Amino acid sequence: LRLLGAPENKIIDLNNGVKVSASVRTVTNESNLLKILSVGRLVEDKGYQVALNAVAKLIAFNSDINIQYDIIGGGKLENELIKLSKTLNIDSIVTFHGSQNSEFVKNKMLACDFLFLPSKNEALPTVVLEAQSLAIPVLATNVGSIKDIVIDDETGFLVNYNEDDLKTGLEKMIANRANWSFYGKNAKNNISKNYNRTLITE
Repeated sequence: LRLLGAPENKIIDLNNGVKVSASVRTVTNESNLLKILSVGRLVEDKGYQVALNAVAKLIAFNSDINIQYDIIGGGKLENELIKLSKTLNIDSIVTFHGSQNSEFVKNKMLACDFLFLPSKNEALPTVVLEAQSLAIPVLATNVGSIKDIVIDDETGFLVNYNEDDLKTGLEKMIANRANWSFYGKNAKNNISKNYNRTLITE
C-alpha cells in the first residue's frame, strides 16, 4: 500500500488473530509421562527431521525421561519421517496422526504438556497463537516473527535451529515444568491482548 502511494496515516498494521477460547490446558505436571505435541505439514521447512534427532538425543542422554511425542500433519515427508523414527529407535514413543480436523488438534493441544515447533522457516505461525490461546507453553525455534509471541522463560523457550539446541531446549522445558502453568498464563494473556481476532477486527 505504501508503494502504491497510500497515506501513511491511513495504513494500519494488523496482527494475525485467533479466536480466544475459554478453554485452557488443564494437564497437571505431576505425571511421569511427558506429552509433547507438534502440529504442521510434514515438509522440509517444518524441521521434523531435526526434531526427531533431537528427541532421540534427549532420550539417549536422559534415559529416565518418559516421552509421548504426537505429530499432527500430513505431507510428502511422512513415510521418510516414519522410517527415520524407526531408525532412531524412537518409533514406540512417536505417533504420526496425519492430517486432522481442528477439533482433533484442539483436543490434543489441551492434553499436551507443551507445543514443540522445530521449524527451519516460519512467519508468524497460527498454530502457536492457537496453542497459546489455550494457555499452552511453547518451545520453538527463533525464526521469522516467532520471537514476538514466544518470550524466553515467560511463555516458553526459544532455541536455534539445530539438533543440539533443540535437545537443550527440550531439557530446559522439562527442567522448568513447575513453571508450565505460569508460561501458559502469560501466553494466553498476550494472545488475549494483542492477537484476539475479535478485538483486532473491531
